[in-house]
Amino acid sequence: SSPYLSASWDMNHPHLLRILSWSLEPGKWVCCELFDANLFKYIHRPGPWFAEACLFTKILSPIASAVAFLHGKNFVHKDINSHHVLFLQDFSRVVLSGHNLTKSLSDAGYHTSSAKRGECHWMDPECYKRKYCMESDVYSLGVIMGEVLTGEQPYNGEMHGRVIKKQKDGVPPFQLSHDVRRRWPRLCQLYSQCTATSGGLNNWSDGKDDETMTDAVDEEDIGRVRPKAHELVDALIVAAQADEAGAAAAAWNHNHQEPNNNVVVASGMMMNTTTTTMMHAAGSINNTQSHNPFEGSNNN
Repeated sequence: SSPYLSASWDMNHPHLLRILSWSLEPGKWVCCELFDANLFKYIHRPGPWFAEACLFTKILSPIASAVAFLHGKNFVHKDINSHHVLFLQDFSRVVLSGHNLTKSLSDAGYHTSSAKRGECHWMDPECYKRKYCMESDVYSLGVIMGEVLTGEQPYNGEMHGRVIKKQKDGVPPFQLSHDVRRRWPRLCQLYSQCTATSGGLNNWSDGKDDETMTDAVDEEDIGRVRPKAHELVDALIVAAQADEAGAAAAAWNHNHQEPNNNVVVASGMMMNTTTTTMMHAAGSINNTQSHNPFEGSNNN
């Protein structure tokens, strides 16, 4: 039977791609849903890139729920990357595709064959030393997080041979800049946890300027450091909203600095600026409208 059909059997989830029909001849054709864009082409289209909280809350969190669904059935995806994240313009439908490599796990929690593991740019480097497991899917989700944070391709899209060498040398897929870490501190920490390897805890050093790697994580601790897929579903939303609120409050404070930080005297009236700052910051967050990332671009 077709690998698409075997992988999609009993995989009914709102954020997994649905197979609508297929050819009688295995592998000849399948008919799937139509979407406006895949995440890779959307991120890497021409022009400057600006990460938005909605991409984490409305795209990556649902994708994490699809991976958690697979893991709950004792399956691993094995080919998670931004090419396989598909969505409609209004985010009413977001799905993970590419699960033709999906395989069940052995009783030990590891896939019994490591012959096929998807695109190497998104692949867990730990797979060079051990068999594929659920934590490997989480690593791939972390790489997609890095793409959204930076607007860059993992390992700058280098050739496979160079990527494999860098992975084996413990080089992380992204170099998170100081500006990115300052703008999205909680999401950067979550990214770091998802992509932790025995070669280093990538791109996170508690605010230090070293952007390559920090102390190595023991191989047996990878599963402890990396969150579970089901934990990512809410963690992505919480981190994105907290970073967005922090950025809004910091921007308001920067634009409304007063000579006296304690009180403002205007027309004979006094008010506490700390309270006012918090009220205005909260108001700016609540009044923020969701930006349509498709405006002014063609993503078909």
